[in-house]
Amino acid sequence: MSLPPALRISEEAQDLICRHISNLPDKRARLPALSAFTRTARSWLLSGLRALYRSPLDAPSFSRDAVPATTWASAASLLSTLRARPGLASHVEYLQPLTNIYRRLCKSACPWYPRIDMETGMELNPPSRYVAWECACEISKCCPRLRDVGMPMATEQQAKAMVKALVVAPDRLVGVAIAAKGLSKKAFHLWLTRAGITRLDRLVLSNICWFESAESSTATRGRLPIRVRKLSLLTCDLDLANLLLCLPKRTSNLHSFTMTAHDLPSPAKLDILVQALGRQLRTFSFDGLGTIDEAPWEYEGDHSGPTIPLSLFTSFPTLRHFTLRYTRRMTLDKLEALATSSPAIVTIDFGETAWDVPDYFSCDERIAAVISSLGALTSLDLGWVLAESLWKSWRAARDKKVAIEFVLLEEDPEEYDVDTDMDMEDYDSGEYPDSGEYSAEEWLASLTSF
Repeated sequence: MSLPPALRISEEAQDLICRHISNLPDKRARLPALSAFTRTARSWLLSGLRALYRSPLDAPSFSRDAVPATTWASAASLLSTLRARPGLASHVEYLQPLTNIYRRLCKSACPWYPRIDMETGMELNPPSRYVAWECACEISKCCPRLRDVGMPMATEQQAKAMVKALVVAPDRLVGVAIAAKGLSKKAFHLWLTRAGITRLDRLVLSNICWFESAESSTATRGRLPIRVRKLSLLTCDLDLANLLLCLPKRTSNLHSFTMTAHDLPSPAKLDILVQALGRQLRTFSFDGLGTIDEAPWEYEGDHSGPTIPLSLFTSFPTLRHFTLRYTRRMTLDKLEALATSSPAIVTIDFGETAWDVPDYFSCDERIAAVISSLGALTSLDLGWVLAESLWKSWRAARDKKVAIEFVLLEEDPEEYDVDTDMDMEDYDSGEYPDSGEYSAEEWLASLTSF
């Protein structure tokens, strides 16, 4: 009796199927699909387990405000599983979410006000930061084939322990995410030296809060002695001298820089940072970490985000992706400078960025001209724009098949009553989201009327 076709698939073909499932655009569909794969046949189990445990903590959250205890429970469960079945640990390659678990626990631990489960009477508070660090350390020790790892550490002793926890060869690592709240600059550099890491594809530093004195901001001494392609500094509110110490000594390989902070150095000091990053960047992203609690017109078209100087928009000739979120005083001159200096740019994101437009009536024409001049542009989010209309900009985007979004504010915020986030498919179909009273034709006609 011949075997069914599903059982005649080679193990290599099974691995290719699992790899395809692991790369599905919808992250929520990956885990159920892989679980179903492992239950199809006994001969498919090994390939399914390899895929499931390649990144075991990367299960997507169905809410941005997920309960921290749930994430912690998944890490504790993983540690129990790896201890009980050591063979599965050899499949684990990615443990970057360990730093996210640690950060959530730091924010949510409230020992003076325990939450109680009404049915069982047990406390629901997540464990302490030390327990979270200890769990991360033990999980790392179990996995000899890691390629991307999250490493929380707050003291010099923890930094030394995390070095010992890395049983994988340093040259195998391609990514490291470090949550280093409370960690001194000296302890961080001690970890980096003892870990023996010289090259990384991705380095994420979060919650760095050094307040130690640093040398001249133009010196390279004390910077990271490694080569990095993608560097992210998350929630790092540092002065310029200490901010530069988070950069690698050689930036020729640095292609992507991401930063989130509540503020930036002064324009003059920011120029020094930009020069230190180098002109070879292909991705630049900054998020001002602001929170929008009300509609844009309630803020009168402005907020307290940082202002970005014109020099930043002319610094990266090979730029492909540019993001400035929750910043203010964006101008047409800056947009035109970006288009001129980075002609191959693909995506521009000014989400929740407030504009300062002196020429209220010519704004539309100038933005449309920028869209027409950028041949590689595929996506544009203008943020909060103060203009008479953006009809010409929308038409230019439609003709070039550029996805465009914006919030259009009038001179008098009291008269603003229509959300103008643009979606190309909705306009083409004659429907406009979130405005049941207006058809696309009526709304577009209103843009050009006084």
